[in-house]
Amino acid sequence: MAIDWVVIPASVVIALAATLVYVLLIYWIDRHEKEPLLLALATFVWGALPAVILSVVLEEAAGLTLSSLDPASAQFMAASVAAPVIEEFAKALALWGLFLFFRAEFDGVLDGIVYGALVGLGFAMTENIAYFLSSYEEGGWAQWLMVVAVRSLLFGLMHAFYTGLTGGALGWALQARSRAVRYTLPLLGLGAAMLAHGLHNGLLSVASETPLGMVAFAAVADWSGILLLAGIVVLAWRRERQVIAAELADEVALGTLTQEDYARLTSSSGRALARYRLRQQHGADYARRWSKLAQAAVELAFKKRQSAHSVRAQQAVPLLRQKALAL
Repeated sequence: MAIDWVVIPASVVIALAATLVYVLLIYWIDRHEKEPLLLALATFVWGALPAVILSVVLEEAAGLTLSSLDPASAQFMAASVAAPVIEEFAKALALWGLFLFFRAEFDGVLDGIVYGALVGLGFAMTENIAYFLSSYEEGGWAQWLMVVAVRSLLFGLMHAFYTGLTGGALGWALQARSRAVRYTLPLLGLGAAMLAHGLHNGLLSVASETPLGMVAFAAVADWSGILLLAGIVVLAWRRERQVIAAELADEVALGTLTQEDYARLTSSSGRALARYRLRQQHGADYARRWSKLAQAAVELAFKKRQSAHSVRAQQAVPLLRQKALAL
């Protein structure tokens, strides 16, 4: 079918809008210590461009290797094995880069999930634009609408989920004291991402026989994993609150924080509510200054926890304490 030029901007706008909603959701779950915007943007862009290009090149090469199989088997293997392995590897490169070169900004499981999800959302955005356009060429507006709905809503978080597994495992490895565990966890996380991705693609690749059943089953599998990851996020929130409370307790005696600041930082109601109340009581400038203090204090808490097995963290602690005192 000849392309209707309206479908191009429509596909781009919808993909961007859906991605923005999910990015804001991921940004929200990073409650205690927001990641640097430049690094967050870099991970997203890696997923949207280099990871996609690398995946296309490697999948073309894999297709040549699989060409000796019969068409049905080749298609199944390409979708269920080659694509998940290649795409998760391509996305993971950004996370490994952060882990190696920006470890100071990689504090634990939640940070890993956030960075992984951002890489996945970047990849999904570009992939969705391509799928939206090809669906119109194959079946017109009716098929376009169906694919837009399925990929934006039903499967909108799938790539974020897969790469979130890789990132979460990297964050967990950072906290491990055993060298064997530190080396094993990243591989297990990447393997879990590839397996979940392969299960999703495998179910969809046989959907031609029972389309609704397989799509529904794939959606259940994906969302079960997403809910599991959401549970891990909740546990990570609780763990981070415990670390903040434990590591900042002595900062009150040292004069780094007031008792009121400590109470706000360890409150279950969160910093956003504290900031809102401070804005109402003392004005916007005071609330902004307190937000900077809170960010420095939380980072201080995490670095104090890491200092038991990290020289970099040990060096960062006095600097962060001085930063908090200056605020």
